[in-house]
Amino acid sequence: MGATFVACIMVAIGLKMIWECAPNLLDHPVPVRMREQIDGLLAVSGLGPEEAVRVRTPRSGSLAQVELTLAPAHCSSLAEFNERAGRVQRMVESHVPAADVTIVVDAR
Repeated sequence: MGATFVACIMVAIGLKMIWECAPNLLDHPVPVRMREQIDGLLAVSGLGPEEAVRVRTPRSGSLAQVELTLAPAHCSSLAEFNERAGRVQRMVESHVPAADVTIVVDAR
């Protein structure tokens, strides 16, 4: 009888923990103002529409993530693309310090 009571309490506590933590485990969109700021930064960064293949801005918990998929469209070498991608990454990181910025290379 006592073991059943303790098991019920443990299940209730576990369900409460899942209920409280589940929203932080799911991706949510970043605030609209932050997304507009990121889009504006990409517009002034000098990237063409064929270079910025995809921009994902999920938010997990309190950390905003910016995933930029870039294509080396107008770059003559990998070093040039690496320099341009690094410049874009530093620009976004400096203007949106609350974001974790990741650059993905589109090799199509």
